[in-house]
Amino acid sequence: MIYVDVLFTFPECRGRGYAGALLDFVAHYAANTGIKSVHLDSGYMLHTAHRLYLNKGYYLACNHFAKASG
Repeated sequence: MIYVDVLFTFPECRGRGYAGALLDFVAHYAANTGIKSVHLDSGYMLHTAHRLYLNKGYYLACNHFAKASG
């Protein structure tokens, strides 16, 4: 498995295809090396990013819950 821990594009660089190209590279690398899956996490409100991931064939596999202590 490949896990993408942080995928971030500066606002002024968004919409230029950089994130999509990176995801394509990772998918190609995984396919060519026998890695069975690629995983990534995304912030709940990042709908534009989610649209990209869905268009690239990713699916929502789980929800991550968090609670502040104290």
